[in-house]
Amino acid sequence: RDVISRMDVLMRAAGCDMTIRGPDSIPAFFDSRRIEQAVINLLANAAKYAPGSRIEVALSVDGDNVRVEVRDDGPGIPPKDHDRIFKAFNRGTAKSAAEGLGLGLFVTQGVIRAHGGTVSLVSKPGEGTCFTIEMPRWRPCGARLRRSRRVATSL
Repeated sequence: RDVISRMDVLMRAAGCDMTIRGPDSIPAFFDSRRIEQAVINLLANAAKYAPGSRIEVALSVDGDNVRVEVRDDGPGIPPKDHDRIFKAFNRGTAKSAAEGLGLGLFVTQGVIRAHGGTVSLVSKPGEGTCFTIEMPRWRPCGARLRRSRRVATSL
């Protein structure tokens, strides 16, 4: 929720209406700064590639896993581009006037994988996009992150 409130100015500038649903907090053990960056990247992409759209962030728990969904009702992403946009220096569309280096989804995927999770997307042209982060709430014994670990209670 802190990340989402910090993104409010960007969302307003893009004409996006953002809502969040889910619990106020979810106890979990992970590097909160890296997870924040992953969520920021998804929200910034939604504002950049789906300006003027409704953006919904949904937070939930499924057993020992946390799920974060970022959904927009923007133009969508053609299936042929789904894998490409997760590669370094690739952007939503080749013709896009959107600024950036094309690293947001690449970094997001790396962060979530380092936490033992996945990032997936469901999208079709004209039907919007939903990115889903799924990761374990608790790292198995012996699992280590490259950076300091923190306890995060909310997004």
